[in-house]
Amino acid sequence: MVISDVGYTCDMQKCVETYNRIVNALSLSADQFIPPVRGNFYKPWWNNMLSKLKEASIATHELWSPLGDPVVGKFSCR
Repeated sequence: MVISDVGYTCDMQKCVETYNRIVNALSLSADQFIPPVRGNFYKPWWNNMLSKLKEASIATHELWSPLGDPVVGKFSCR
């Protein structure tokens, strides 16, 4: 297969190889120069109380969802 829409000819094998080399170079550069961050790096305001509230919310959702996500009645969220 030949790609010539952009004014030059390139066989598909070479295009794929070039793409893979570029992706590999970017990945290696990222590993070397972008510092790793902790899982909660972007949430400095998150604390233990919010974790407990999130757990309670998930538990409530797990009870509510199998009931068909009711919007009215005893098990609705309103």
